[in-house]
Amino acid sequence: MIRLGGKHAVVIGGSIAGLLAGRILAEHFERVTILERDQLPEDGGPRKGAPQGLHSHIMLKAGELVISKWFPGFYEELNASGEVPVIDSADISWFHYGVWRLRVRTGMPKTLMTRPYFEWKLRSRLCTHANVVLRQQCEVTGLLTNESGSRVTGVSICQKGSGDNPEKLAADLVVDASGRGSQTPRWLEALGYPKPEETTVKIDIGYSSRLYQPPENKRFDWEFLLVYPKAPYGSKIGFVQAIEENKWMVTLAGCIGDYPPKDEEGFLEYAKQLDKPDVYEAIKDADPLTPITIHRFPASLRRRYEKLSRFPEGLLVVGDAISSFNPVYGQGMSVTALGADALDACLKEHAVYNKGSLAGLSRRYFAKVSKIIDTAWMAAVTEDFRYPQASGKKPYGTRWLNWYMGELFELASIDQKVYFQVILVQNMVASSRTLFSPYIIRQVMKKNWKKRQAEKQIMPVSMNKEV
Repeated sequence: MIRLGGKHAVVIGGSIAGLLAGRILAEHFERVTILERDQLPEDGGPRKGAPQGLHSHIMLKAGELVISKWFPGFYEELNASGEVPVIDSADISWFHYGVWRLRVRTGMPKTLMTRPYFEWKLRSRLCTHANVVLRQQCEVTGLLTNESGSRVTGVSICQKGSGDNPEKLAADLVVDASGRGSQTPRWLEALGYPKPEETTVKIDIGYSSRLYQPPENKRFDWEFLLVYPKAPYGSKIGFVQAIEENKWMVTLAGCIGDYPPKDEEGFLEYAKQLDKPDVYEAIKDADPLTPITIHRFPASLRRRYEKLSRFPEGLLVVGDAISSFNPVYGQGMSVTALGADALDACLKEHAVYNKGSLAGLSRRYFAKVSKIIDTAWMAAVTEDFRYPQASGKKPYGTRWLNWYMGELFELASIDQKVYFQVILVQNMVASSRTLFSPYIIRQVMKKNWKKRQAEKQIMPVSMNKEV
């Protein structure tokens, strides 16, 4: 492999974005140091710095493929051990857009587990690489630069809670994987650079989750149950997800401020109010294993680093520090994984065309990753704007897209060919353009025409009754 020639790369943050960035950088640099603020649990438990980890998560197929590429045998080992459930689309019972989806085997298996468990397994594999060091309870207090401020040369760090005697850690490349709370915009401003433009779409999501032991006297024909509302008429969402150790992760969520409660009685009552009773029927006789935890997600956020005309060399930003989406669509971890793969591609291209120099790497990387984000962002925020209470910059064509996608998803509940395309796109292994192929457009328009004809036949009867 042609290397960049750099000796040391530093990653700020040891979450999924940081772990994946660390794995990529280990192929291109002699040493990689990952700096994590938390004391990390050794048993797959949650960590303070990722409160969203206590709620339902799923890695889409595109993300799983990236994980398999960089951690060969990762899923095979988990699946062979029987630690985690492995499902196909036929094992998912999903009510969405007012219809139950088809349940057909696609030959595209997915592995279900909690986010803390996934991070733990990924972290354990990464730490087997001799050139990767993970330092815990480390806080990054600022960037180090050359005299002109044109290049980042490392980071200033201290022990968490200390702040005394900061250590200067030199690096050829610094990668910020610190999440939504990233300090990079503030650091850029302090160095005389412009802050990135930020785009937000406010949707006010609230979560309440807990673990359950499934009831022994009941059997269910699904491993993952999802009940979504038909926006904008409903706002309550419910998930029951099989996870490791034969447990359930149960998450209730509400859009536009319709937050699920934290108390026992309120939690069950909220489940009763979903558009279908299946979540309530599943958990009413199940044994709670944990307290109810809550999480709030006010808005999707995107930082447009690709638009900056000036940016210091030796610095990159990855994962939620660039963009984070409404989590009910399940895109976040997979977009992060695809972004990590894009980072590898950029480093390889740079090694060939820039003769080992890092100059201009950020421009190449931000341009490439923005294209990945574009697709996921468009899908997420157009859905959010089904609610008139959502606020922010509305993408062009949102109204038409909402109509078309609503018709399409209804069609996917009866048309297996359309269903397969929808599944491929939702798992980010096929371009969203495939949903606008001539065949699918014809089927959508045919369905809509039939619906209009049926409405015309019903209308005179209704009018006669009123008369």
